[in-house]
Amino acid sequence: MSLFNLITVLGLALLAAGCCGFAMVKGGPAERYGAGIYGLAWFGVAGYEFFSGQAAPSVPILGFDLAVAIGFLILAVRFNSLWLGAAMIMQGAVFGLHVSRLTEDTEPRLFGLHFYVLAMNVISVLILFVMVGAALTTQHRRKHPKADDDQMWEPAT
Repeated sequence: MSLFNLITVLGLALLAAGCCGFAMVKGGPAERYGAGIYGLAWFGVAGYEFFSGQAAPSVPILGFDLAVAIGFLILAVRFNSLWLGAAMIMQGAVFGLHVSRLTEDTEPRLFGLHFYVLAMNVISVLILFVMVGAALTTQHRRKHPKADDDQMWEPAT
């Protein structure tokens, strides 16, 4: 593994741990469950890669991605959360990328980088930022229970 790959993997792992930890501490129940599901999948795949010796096992990662997407769907419906709905859609895109990788003979490149790896990393970071945004929104709603939107619908006296 090259130094660039090592730095990228460690950086993404630290970002995932930080974002999931923030969502667990500051978020509501929906964000806590979502961060738990996503963090468990991240570190589950890393553990599987470590113990199996495979660099990127396609089928187990595909299974993890499907489980995370279904978990986000259940949480989005259960808690009526648009944030988790957005994370579920992005996780569905990740699942689609994995399926397309299984059917391709060659990996396309974009500016010399593997398109698959680049897209996976970008979408993973976006999902982490969505979870942080959801936690910040929940924290804001706790501080300000009566938002300006709710006051707009009250009758004028």
